[in-house]
Amino acid sequence: MTGLVRRSSALIATGVLVLTGLAGCGGGDAEPGADPRPAATPSAGDNPTGATGKTSPKVPASPKTNASGLSSPASASDDLPTRGADGTQDSVLAKLPGPSSQKCVDVDKNRDVRSGSMAAGPFDEVRSNYEQGAPATQEVRLYFIPEKSAKMPGISVRLHNKASNKTITVRQKRWADAGEFRFYDVQTGLPTKGTWQITAQAGPDKGCWTVQLG
Repeated sequence: MTGLVRRSSALIATGVLVLTGLAGCGGGDAEPGADPRPAATPSAGDNPTGATGKTSPKVPASPKTNASGLSSPASASDDLPTRGADGTQDSVLAKLPGPSSQKCVDVDKNRDVRSGSMAAGPFDEVRSNYEQGAPATQEVRLYFIPEKSAKMPGISVRLHNKASNKTITVRQKRWADAGEFRFYDVQTGLPTKGTWQITAQAGPDKGCWTVQLG
């Protein structure tokens, strides 16, 4: 298991999971498009075998925009999701839009969306940040939240453009945390606009999403 590099804290509130910045950990075997380099040097005490440090979720009392430009909600319920003793994260998934059954979900205008035993996002950020032009390939960043996180065996993500029939596959082992929750932070280049179908699998957890870009 690779070492964790924490980049930011997270807000996990009722009905929404907002990452105020994505965290990643260095190393792992990632294909082109998944940046293998950590953005910061691990702090003292980080375990190179992959043990995670934790940052407590923060619930602001009023709206604010952080340095990354992501807004936090004005208020949040005290009924925050918690990670199960066996590593299950179903309390997070249960608060997000999308079915618990295995089917491909149109994310529409939602930020974070559940599909089966996995959730993904932030689709609103991906849509707003995606621009067709120079450079031709646009970098997008997605996080994937598996239902089962006691073991983080790595993730395989397949992105398929229906119009061009272009398919991109990213595999990586590194994972990150946001407070007590674990997720995969995946970055890749998408060379064209249009409708993309994104499928992901991490161990027994799977999900499928359709998003319109450009």
